[in-house]
Amino acid sequence: MLKFSVASALTASLLATSASAQGQQSVTYSANATEAPQRNLVQPIRPGDSTQTRGTQDSALSDALRLLAKRDYAAAYEGLITLAQQGDGRAMREIGWMYANGRGVTADPATALGWFQEAAIAGDERAMLILGTALARGLNIEKQPEAARYWLQRARASDERKIAGSAADELRKL
Repeated sequence: MLKFSVASALTASLLATSASAQGQQSVTYSANATEAPQRNLVQPIRPGDSTQTRGTQDSALSDALRLLAKRDYAAAYEGLITLAQQGDGRAMREIGWMYANGRGVTADPATALGWFQEAAIAGDERAMLILGTALARGLNIEKQPEAARYWLQRARASDERKIAGSAADELRKL
């Protein structure tokens, strides 16, 4: 299955690649749990920068997700990267998934975590769960309980029950 619906699918992928990630660049996070960690992978978007309306972006995202489902990773990546540069959190998360699983790009857990972080900063609740889980468990990154707590608490506030429930479970383990 190409699209994961819970953090456990990514967790398995990140665990499987952790042995090969030794010596690769890691993502760093602030120890202060009250502020979001920062890492610039895409250009900042300011009001008026985007030439696409939200409806057009939704259509472009649907097209990119269809390409992912068809395993046309190169074309999907092109569509997703354009959307990610416009600030689309879902597109950022999907790019993170591609890097985590080596789909259309070279598997790179540190880059995957960076994209998940960007998606979380953009407000993607599933990315908040994934990032918080990785930080809590130390998946390809040093365990950082305070940063994990920050992201997991934000994911726990999700209206989507699976995300909120998974985040609550991870918070209990901290």
